[in-house]
Amino acid sequence: MVGLARFISFGKELFVTQSYGLGPVLDSYSIALRIVEWLPVAMSDALTVLLVPILVREISQNKAQAHSVFAAIFRAVGLLGIAASLLIAVATLFASSSLTQRMVFSMSIVPLLSLSSCALLMYLNAIQNKRAYLFELFPPVAIAVAVAGVSQPDLEGVGLVIGTAIGFGLQAIYLFVLISGRVPIAHLSANVARLKDIWTPIRSTFVLLFFSQLFAGTTTFVDQFFLSAFEAGTISGVALANRLTAVFCVVGQLTMMRVILPVFSARLSQPLEETLAFAYRLIWAMIVGGLVVALTCSWFSVSIVGALFERGAFLPDQTAKVASFFSTGVFQLPAYLAAVVLAYLLHAFGKGAMVAWIGIGNILIKCLICSALVPIAGPRGVIIADVAVYLISLVALTMAVRVSLRET
Repeated sequence: MVGLARFISFGKELFVTQSYGLGPVLDSYSIALRIVEWLPVAMSDALTVLLVPILVREISQNKAQAHSVFAAIFRAVGLLGIAASLLIAVATLFASSSLTQRMVFSMSIVPLLSLSSCALLMYLNAIQNKRAYLFELFPPVAIAVAVAGVSQPDLEGVGLVIGTAIGFGLQAIYLFVLISGRVPIAHLSANVARLKDIWTPIRSTFVLLFFSQLFAGTTTFVDQFFLSAFEAGTISGVALANRLTAVFCVVGQLTMMRVILPVFSARLSQPLEETLAFAYRLIWAMIVGGLVVALTCSWFSVSIVGALFERGAFLPDQTAKVASFFSTGVFQLPAYLAAVVLAYLLHAFGKGAMVAWIGIGNILIKCLICSALVPIAGPRGVIIADVAVYLISLVALTMAVRVSLRET
């Protein structure tokens, strides 16, 4: 179900590239979307890995109390979303006008909508509601419809901005409707006292994990900083290649977040050796499967990119550019998927701080590798740096598992 939603949502790129091609509009949109998603994505990732296992336990022990705790979480996260949206809106309102800044201001509602969806999704993940997976469809479908409906040429990216805001709004509404059938949020009193009891022991881990995710999110800004030195369309070209790779990366990550993380949490009462054996089987499956996919995609990269995007404003030379990025970047897949399994295993056993420190280290390593490779390899140096960072991260997480969990 997760894979189906992700592959269908990727159809949005077909409309976008056909209308805009690689150029300044997509470059600006890539930067603007990263800005408005940066804070909510970091917070969502940190809250999800910490609170989903807790919600699973709360629901199994006292469902009514779990509902009240969830109501408190939803309201607290909503307030954070309002603050983030206002901060972005005010910051860009007084900034010098540019296409990127205008896009950021127009999409400043996204943090509120994104964080609200995160809170709703946490409870749906805890009860493993399969229909929640379809929330992925709304932003890309809305963007595709808006881009198709705006007259061309759309030199201001109006279709992209309108579609993004509407899509995130529909996403939040869909999740709210799903959960309202199970949890009457509007009529629940928030159990703030119980939430404080839950929050106190995980607060320091959340701070560390949140900032590590925030640092991890800056890798995109690092990419854009180095790529801005090259011709227009390079930023959007690398972003498009990364989204192709992300089809596989995110499918694996979301599947593990919604299926494997609750399973790891449920296995806390079982012998450690059994849980580790289960995790290692998953890791080898991820490595072998990821390598097969990477080799296949790299070999047929030009054909894949051409078949998907080469129409309208997306020209043959742009196909060759994106294919060269994609054929290299897809090799991050095996290490990425295996690292996600190890990260969720550590989180389930309360060792999230180790994952956070590794994440902080990754951004520093990424900067060093990019500084060394980009002058030599050009834009592909950024892609090679991604592959190298995930390999280093996999080694570090493997060592962390062996050292920390063997001591428990």
